[in-house]
Amino acid sequence: LKKNDKVILSSIELQGKAIYEKKCNSCHELKEIKNYSKSQWANILPDMSKKSGLTESQESIISKYIAFKLQN
Repeated sequence: LKKNDKVILSSIELQGKAIYEKKCNSCHELKEIKNYSKSQWANILPDMSKKSGLTESQESIISKYIAFKLQN
């Protein structure tokens, strides 16, 4: 969403950001999302989701957050 030329996160994207920051940061430093392509994230996220014990729902929400970050 945009408001006054600022990008505003939706509630799903905010949830994704929170999960990403909490779960991904528990094992390693957070990676800069834009340092990887969409296809790279398609391989990274499922592998890391299994290692960190994310639910399918959490993985889906993080995926939406990553897609948002790659576009903005």
